[in-house]
Amino acid sequence: MKPTETEPVGPATVAADERLNLIESLNQLYTRNVKRFAEFQKKAVDLAAEQNAEIVSTWKKHAKTSPFVPEMLDLHSAAFDRVVEAQKAAIDVMVEQSHAWAGLVRERAETATKAIETGTKFARTSIEHAVEMQKTAIDFSAKQTAAALDNAKKHFGDAGVPINEAVDSMQRGVDAVVGAHKELLDISKKSTQILH
Repeated sequence: MKPTETEPVGPATVAADERLNLIESLNQLYTRNVKRFAEFQKKAVDLAAEQNAEIVSTWKKHAKTSPFVPEMLDLHSAAFDRVVEAQKAAIDVMVEQSHAWAGLVRERAETATKAIETGTKFARTSIEHAVEMQKTAIDFSAKQTAAALDNAKKHFGDAGVPINEAVDSMQRGVDAVVGAHKELLDISKKSTQILH
């Protein structure tokens, strides 16, 4: 055949052993996407932890004269780190559960319909629980941050330090991060509703 000639175009033929398995392909796609989503959430949690560390570091630099503020900030930092680890554990559980779902699909229950319904309910419930767990952790962290910032206002506001604006700015930043993370979680929860 000359380089300018093309082969005839016709229906593609696939040998029996090379046939695409739609269920397995979708299973792999699902597993990859759950892993990507988990990586995305872990990055968001890591960014929140970095922001918290920066805030704590900044406060410590400016609160050296107070005997209780560094300890209070250390408590806040430790609590926030525990929340971060809890969120990461919840994300890992979600990934493990998605692997269990993938295993169910691979094993092919007696009837495909029943397996899909069971797996869908399992996946939906797992994701909803993971989302609620993360929201609880976020709320806890936000309350801890708000309490720490309010405490800073009370102690430094009386000393003639113009702290109210800085604290309010930090609180707005924390509220924005918390709100964005909750929106992301709501989106992920809504995406489970399309699973029938």
